[in-house]
Amino acid sequence: MKKRIIIIMAVVAILCSCLNRTNGIIEAMLEYKTADSVLYCKVPSYLNLTRTEEHSLQFEGGKKMAKVMIIPFADRWVKDDYANKMVGDFRSKMTLVENNDSITAYEIQRGMTVIPAQMVSVYKRNGYAVILATMGIDLEVHKAMGQSIRCKAKETKNESETSNYQGEYISLNYPAIWNVNEHPNTQTADVYISQSNHAFGVWLFRFKVEDGITFKEAMKSIAKKWREVAKVNMSYEQINNVEWCKHDIRMNMQGQEGRQISYYSLKGYYIYNVKFGNNAAEIEKNQSMIDSIMATVVIKDDIIKSKIR
Repeated sequence: MKKRIIIIMAVVAILCSCLNRTNGIIEAMLEYKTADSVLYCKVPSYLNLTRTEEHSLQFEGGKKMAKVMIIPFADRWVKDDYANKMVGDFRSKMTLVENNDSITAYEIQRGMTVIPAQMVSVYKRNGYAVILATMGIDLEVHKAMGQSIRCKAKETKNESETSNYQGEYISLNYPAIWNVNEHPNTQTADVYISQSNHAFGVWLFRFKVEDGITFKEAMKSIAKKWREVAKVNMSYEQINNVEWCKHDIRMNMQGQEGRQISYYSLKGYYIYNVKFGNNAAEIEKNQSMIDSIMATVVIKDDIIKSKIR
C-alpha cells in the first residue's frame, strides 16, 4: 500500500512539473491577434508575424514556421488531412512521435540528433474550430502554443436576422447566425457559409468556360459526370431575370442518403456555382431557406469586365 502511494505521488509530481513547464513556456511567449480581434495565439519570441488575415496568423523565424487559423470543422479527419498535405513525399524520412484525435507530430532523426518537423493540432474555442500547424518547432512548444489559443466569444444573433456577404464576384444574404469561411481548403469552393454545426450551408465557386462550349453543353457535361455515381435531375429556372441551371443530385454516402442542390449561371467567361448540401434530410428541411438565399444572389458585373479585358 505504501509503495502504491509513493508511485502515485511520483506520477502527480511529474504531471505538475510538466504543467509548470508548459505554463512557463506560455508566459515567455508573445501574444498576437487577428485583424478582427477574434483569434488570439501566443508564440515564441523568435517567431515574427509575417501574415495576418481575417481568421488566420502566420509566423516565421530561424527556419521555423507556424500558422494558426479558424476552420469550418475541428475533428481528427481534418487534422489528418492537413498533416498529410504538409508532410507530402517526405513521410518516409520522418518518424511519427504522436498521433491522436487532437495532434499529429513528426520528427526527423539525423544521426544522434532529433529535429522537430511537421506538427498539426486542432482545438475548439468559444464555438470556433481552430487548427495550428508548425514546422521545426519543439513538440512541447507546439502544445504550449495550442494551449494559449483563445477566441472571442461569438455575438448572439436573432435567427430571423440576415447578413450580406460581399465576395469578390458574388453577393447574397444569409442568416446572421451562420459562419463565413473564405478558405475552406477545397478545390470546389472559394467560400463556405454555414450553420455553426455545419449541418447545412452554401458553397460558392466559379470556373472558366472552355472555348467553344455553350452554357447548356457545359451543364450537360457536368450532369453526365455526376450520373456516373449519382442520380441527377437537371432543370432551368429564372431567378430575378437571371437564367440558372439547377442540378438536384442524390447519392449514396457510406450508407447514408446524400443530396446536394447546385445552381449554375453563365456570365462573361465564367460559370458561377451556388451549391447547397450535402445531407438529404437537411436539404429537405431547408427548401425555403434555399429559395430565400437564391432570391438575393447577385453576380457582380464590374468584376466580370475587369477579368476579361
